[in-house]
Amino acid sequence: MTKRKNASTDRPRQRSPKIEQREIGAMTTTMRFMTLEELADYLRVARTTIHKLLKRNDIPAFRIGRHWRFDVQEIDKWYASRTLRSET
Repeated sequence: MTKRKNASTDRPRQRSPKIEQREIGAMTTTMRFMTLEELADYLRVARTTIHKLLKRNDIPAFRIGRHWRFDVQEIDKWYASRTLRSET
């Protein structure tokens, strides 16, 4: 019997945003949520930066228990509004 090599020890596992599909009437919507770590990777900032934005209530987010979650569409809108504001 040969032992199988554990792939998780060979390379770090990359996470993708959570995808949730809900059927509302005849329409199916796809909702994507990210964890704090995933958001930091997505925005290419440190996790402490996200924590500072949360403390100032400056970023759209919600909590599930003690864990923060971020809606990808809301984050994209928030980022676009901040980018436009800084250019003017």
